[in-house]
Amino acid sequence: MRHNFKFKYFVLSFIFILALLVYACTPSNRNNIYDEVKLGYFRGGANDLFSKAYREGNFDANGVNVILYTTIKDESDLIKVEKIKKWVRNQRQEDELFGWMTGDKIVEYIAQGDLDGGLIGSGSFLNAIKKNISLVAVAIVGMCDKENPCRVIVLNKGVEINNVSDWKGKKICYFRNTSVDYLALKKYFKNLGILDEVILINTRTFDDWLSFANGTADACILHYGSASSFDKELENHDGEKLFGVKSIEPRMFHTLLVFNKNFIKENRGEVKKILKTYLNITENEYISKEQSIVKNKTKPKEYKDLGKPASRKGEASVNISLLNELKFLMLEEGILEKDIDIESHVDNSLLNEIMEE
Repeated sequence: MRHNFKFKYFVLSFIFILALLVYACTPSNRNNIYDEVKLGYFRGGANDLFSKAYREGNFDANGVNVILYTTIKDESDLIKVEKIKKWVRNQRQEDELFGWMTGDKIVEYIAQGDLDGGLIGSGSFLNAIKKNISLVAVAIVGMCDKENPCRVIVLNKGVEINNVSDWKGKKICYFRNTSVDYLALKKYFKNLGILDEVILINTRTFDDWLSFANGTADACILHYGSASSFDKELENHDGEKLFGVKSIEPRMFHTLLVFNKNFIKENRGEVKKILKTYLNITENEYISKEQSIVKNKTKPKEYKDLGKPASRKGEASVNISLLNELKFLMLEEGILEKDIDIESHVDNSLLNEIMEE
């Protein structure tokens, strides 16, 4: 009798322990403060507040352990971004190309299972859909202002453009994998009626892109903020050498927070914590800058409407109609070969739930 009781006790204990192990290993229960939510990160103005929330521990404070990963160019292994103030700046001093990780590379790592999600541009998002990658966009984390071009064409040393005919025969570079830049350039010169008379160069390596000032091309399309940092390589430019590109709606240049589709299904609560944390810090930043504007009567230099964070109600929701507009332009220009279904790769329900709380 006693022997049977011991046996039953042993069996029940074994089943209980096994059940605990199964529960602990279930993906939906695995991601707590002790585990990582791995996100790919590229250096860019639209991501500044997200990285600020990261290094200041805002995500940790809300119970989600976000870890950002990046690369040096697209060539290094994934590098963990430390949550230390000025750490990224120090890395950039050692290698200017630290953090220059393309959206397409981030998508590649997500597809391989090395990352759970990441921050990528609208063009990279559409390219991922084209490749049938299981990716879902849950928020816009940065967007150019509708009224201001956040892309400019910067002229190389000694290049003079005084009228449309001066563009003829010129080589204009755009960075690889940024198909929205390519689209904007094509539309820009098509509108001028000289698309067939300029040479658009897809710079396939970072080194080529950075060396355009040494003769690789006559001009290059850059983000406005990036252009202002090229003063060391270029002649001092006071606006006369910058050509604003508004050939497509500036808001088409935006950054999205994306995740592997299965990760969202299994970790919906974690994704909501990430979104809520980000929205809180951007809202506070927005209010702070608005107060500064009222106090000083003028906009501070860093408050240019270029690549601003999308933080207020409605702004952070993924704009499907805008993405469809971009898709149709890319189809028209042959950048996309066939139609793609954007809506099935967008989930605004998490943001809606947060707004209703």
